[in-house]
Amino acid sequence: MRLNISLGRLRLILITVLALLAACGLCAEYFHYILESKSELIYYFSLSEEKNFPTWWSSTLLLASAVVLWGIARTKTRQAGEFKRHWTALALIFCYMSVDELVEIHEWLGSLPGIHELDGVAFYGWVVPVGVLVAVFALSYLKFVAHLPAATRRKVVLAGVIYVGGALGIELLLGAFADRHGEDSFTWTMISWVEETLEMAGSSLFLYALLEYLGRSAPDLRIAIGSGRD
Repeated sequence: MRLNISLGRLRLILITVLALLAACGLCAEYFHYILESKSELIYYFSLSEEKNFPTWWSSTLLLASAVVLWGIARTKTRQAGEFKRHWTALALIFCYMSVDELVEIHEWLGSLPGIHELDGVAFYGWVVPVGVLVAVFALSYLKFVAHLPAATRRKVVLAGVIYVGGALGIELLLGAFADRHGEDSFTWTMISWVEETLEMAGSSLFLYALLEYLGRSAPDLRIAIGSGRD
């Protein structure tokens, strides 16, 4: 069995879905806060809400990345320079991120002692422990990133900057605004809209970079389904 994926078509799909969800999210906030609409469609497409279409798509992108990462890991050996463990760890991390996107596991970190009392940019306390973990992760993966082909490395680094810039960077701005003005305002939702849009853009670029890398590093990859009894 051979699975054929057109990178050109994939790129078009990712960009189109991103643009549509971002536009729908922007319209949802405009209709809610400016036109004062009470339509339920606002909830389904708002980027500041959870468990809706944008959330599902974000989780899907992360899960798809986890699957591709696992596939890449399976093509690697345990020899030095193959970074099999790094690929496998990334697959597990992105699998967790996909689940977290749907059920917001990270939110409970904000209730930890010494964190839930924070204010200002750390109003959403979970950014503190997660920020530390991201910094440690980035440092531990420097050698891994350096070994990637230049084209893949550029895309992966850019995707990481975009995603983390949204998930943590914009979240700090969002926290500072919420601490002063609350969360129920058009401005707050617009900051949240930027954050979620950046996260989806970063995830989309990362998924594309992974599939491009897999296609170049393992062009003869086959998918085999066995009974598990051999």
